[in-house]
Amino acid sequence: MGAALATGLALLAWFAGMPASLAWGGVAGVPSSSPRVNVWVTTADGQMKLSQQTPVAFSSGAPSYETLVVDPSRTFQTMTGFGGSITDSSASVLYSLSPTVRDAAMHMLFDPRTGDGLDFLRQPIGASDFVAGSQDYTYDDMPPGQTDYLQQHFSIAHDQAEILPLLREAEAINPDLTIMAAPWSPAPSR
Repeated sequence: MGAALATGLALLAWFAGMPASLAWGGVAGVPSSSPRVNVWVTTADGQMKLSQQTPVAFSSGAPSYETLVVDPSRTFQTMTGFGGSITDSSASVLYSLSPTVRDAAMHMLFDPRTGDGLDFLRQPIGASDFVAGSQDYTYDDMPPGQTDYLQQHFSIAHDQAEILPLLREAEAINPDLTIMAAPWSPAPSR
């Protein structure tokens, strides 16, 4: 494992609150004054999930730079949740899977007991910059040059096919899910 990757994974594990994240010495062939970190790895293919690896030594001496100390007894802000967004393109990818595989993927994402337990979605109102096709959309599209200020043609029909069923499924899997609807303007076409 490359030193930069190991360091990044170790720091990620440290900041994620993994136990015994930072210790001193004990790595074979490295002086006992060298700092070491415990490393956990999760692979994209799912073969390893937070699998602890051999500790990695940083150097042969105490760091000469400023030290970051995490004090869990002091808090300054709270997290509302962790998650993502079910965009047009992510819904399209999920719907390209068989229903059984899609259900398993949704559980891996949202189930707080057996999956990642994502509990916050910033849901675009209309198209985001992640649209499966090349066609951006709003909930009140009109032909060029026409407007509909009274919203007489307002429709969420585009989202009813894939996005809304996935949102309902995510909420059923994790009832503590918070969904924040957010206007999201796509990049201008050129």
